[in-house]
Amino acid sequence: MKDTVYAIVDASGDGTPLLNIPTVDEKGVSQYPNVYTTELPGYYRPSEPGGKLIFTVDKDKEYVIYAKKDTKTDVVIVGPEIEGVTIVDYDDKGTLERNDDDTISIEVNPADPGYQYAILNKVDGKYYDMPVEYDPVKKEYVYDKDKNDGFLTTGGEGKVIFSNLPADGTYKVVAIPVGKTIDDEIYQGLKPSQIQGGSPDIISVPKPIQSPKPSESPDPGSSSDPSASATPDPNASATPDPNASTKPDPNASATPDPNASGKPSASPSASASATPSSTPGAGNATAAPLDPDQQSRVDKFVEEHGKNPSTGEIIKKVDDLTKDVVSSGEKEWNQLSSAEQDAVNQRLKDGGCPYTYQELLQMANTYKIPGFKLHKVMKKNSKAKLKLMKCKGATIIVTSTNKKVATVNKKGVIKAKKKGKATLTVTAVKGKYSNRLVINIEVRKKFKNATELKKFKSNRIKTPTILIAKKRKLKKSTKIKIYGLEKNAKVKYISYNKKALPINKKGRYTAKKKGRSLMRVTVKQNDKTYFLYLYVTAFK
Repeated sequence: MKDTVYAIVDASGDGTPLLNIPTVDEKGVSQYPNVYTTELPGYYRPSEPGGKLIFTVDKDKEYVIYAKKDTKTDVVIVGPEIEGVTIVDYDDKGTLERNDDDTISIEVNPADPGYQYAILNKVDGKYYDMPVEYDPVKKEYVYDKDKNDGFLTTGGEGKVIFSNLPADGTYKVVAIPVGKTIDDEIYQGLKPSQIQGGSPDIISVPKPIQSPKPSESPDPGSSSDPSASATPDPNASATPDPNASTKPDPNASATPDPNASGKPSASPSASASATPSSTPGAGNATAAPLDPDQQSRVDKFVEEHGKNPSTGEIIKKVDDLTKDVVSSGEKEWNQLSSAEQDAVNQRLKDGGCPYTYQELLQMANTYKIPGFKLHKVMKKNSKAKLKLMKCKGATIIVTSTNKKVATVNKKGVIKAKKKGKATLTVTAVKGKYSNRLVINIEVRKKFKNATELKKFKSNRIKTPTILIAKKRKLKKSTKIKIYGLEKNAKVKYISYNKKALPINKKGRYTAKKKGRSLMRVTVKQNDKTYFLYLYVTAFK
């Protein structure tokens, strides 16, 4: 804004402007406080009128930004980043022929009990407050458009659900510490739309409208000329005469992609279909069918990225089993044509999935599974084998971002094919337990592969495990790094040989004397318990 100066303060402090926050303008030029009056002690004036100021702050702290223009001061609260926010329910109200009253629920799981949450609606690039009322029976915060207050949850909850949200909308979840609206004068009168940060945008699109079946059969004596029908279907205002088909085909590929409604989408969509329909959701009898090559690509995509590997059915939600199945298809999805993408989404819908592939992908990319990440270098045209333990009867999910460079099979055999890089994932799921390993593979023309861990047995491992091995020199200290941790995850470390390789509460172990130790990491998040195992050898 022109004629405006800014200050940034610590939300937990006394309101004094911070003078040492790294700050740049839109050109990357460093900026410093340059207004030091009694009224404005340490404010920033942008280098150009209406220019930007970019503050680099600690993401784990909260800040307040004051924007001073004339005599008016606007307060903006910088809240925490929020992950684990997904669409969990779609309610079509029992009406397939309309979708303007459809609703969704958005879940924050896990939620931090120390924070109060609010849901915002994004319209034309601006976020608006959404009043909610707590339903103690459903344990949900129900959106009520007729309310004028009650935007924040009460706090103290491990999971938060906002329900009755219009299915056609873009949303964001924000949060502030419990009690701040009462105890801190900075926060008094605060509205959620003043809170920066929060979750990524959650984009929801309504399900396509389905035309109802005709109540009467066409008059057998009517003319075969479609234009001569005396009783056209009133629901087919922009489609060919219903006498051309006694039953509208709900699978017609001309059904427009719901993501092409003009709202932001995680995946690009063509602006016009090859056979557009002027009535959203209405079948179009003139739609050109996919050619054999297109149909083959659709079949392959659905088989590899749209089916639950355990049941073989269409994926209906993102979890430990389906995360990598969905996310590994992103590159291939972006290479499909608009017609092919529409066909994939139709197949998902026909299989009972309440989401499009774009929505599944967004959920998969934010869903976290704790595990180890391994960097592995291999020689071209060589093999290596992972140590899979207690995996009998488990469902094994394997993916590769570049199958021409490297692949891994369900037995844990890695094949390095040609020079390049790829990311492999191996996930073993059995009952309520799962174990996931991410491997960044680098394939070189010449390299001596590392020695594999072969002769190892342990009765301490009880759950499906992809075991990794490390070697550490004596007196070296190393911290175990875990990939995919939620912010509020609870982590515990154990070494089964404390004399040779003791480990502290923060996961740092030291090689004190020659020996070997199996180490276990216990992670509690997403209402689940994960066990990760690491085998370390200490040497001189």
